[in-house]
Amino acid sequence: MAKKSSQVSAESKTKSKPKSKPKSKPETKTARGSSPVPFRVIKQYLQDFSFENHGAMIFQSRFAKQSHPHYNANWHISNTAIEPQSGDAKIQTANFYNAEVRFTLSAHYDDSKDSDKKLACFMLEISMVAIIEVAVNIPDKEAHQRILRIDVPRLLYPYLRFEIDKTLQSGGYPPMQVPPLNFVAAYQQFMQQSETDKP
Repeated sequence: MAKKSSQVSAESKTKSKPKSKPKSKPETKTARGSSPVPFRVIKQYLQDFSFENHGAMIFQSRFAKQSHPHYNANWHISNTAIEPQSGDAKIQTANFYNAEVRFTLSAHYDDSKDSDKKLACFMLEISMVAIIEVAVNIPDKEAHQRILRIDVPRLLYPYLRFEIDKTLQSGGYPPMQVPPLNFVAAYQQFMQQSETDKP
């Protein structure tokens, strides 16, 4: 397997009854800053999840004194092309990808007695994956990357935020509004870095 690292377009209104789209064709999904390229999400699921709750009591005692912890958040986007299998006619006639968005979030307090020591509150890591199909008549690989790095993450990110908020509340922490991410800017940075890394 090779590693490669939504406004919906409105249909024009007519007097005649619009024909329903065949289910076998990929749907057209677009997002601001992305190209209107047909693709279809076949399946999305929670792939990996880890929550280490080290200091809910520390958090509660300090938070009651209006002391807020230090947060550290990181996210990563990756995708893998699903290679055609011998005899699989469907995969031979379409482009399939495994797209992943991974998010890590941690919180800690500085030890008042030792400035070099950190009092960990929690460490959360979560990964959401979508299996998508891109129309075979779209040969432009850059268009594929825009789907994988802008459109698909935008679809998965609300589910990540929901799971994070639910987990933290279950762990004894107050609700936390994870801020939205600018996937268009991240894609542009990725492309600039790719150009820089070229020999």
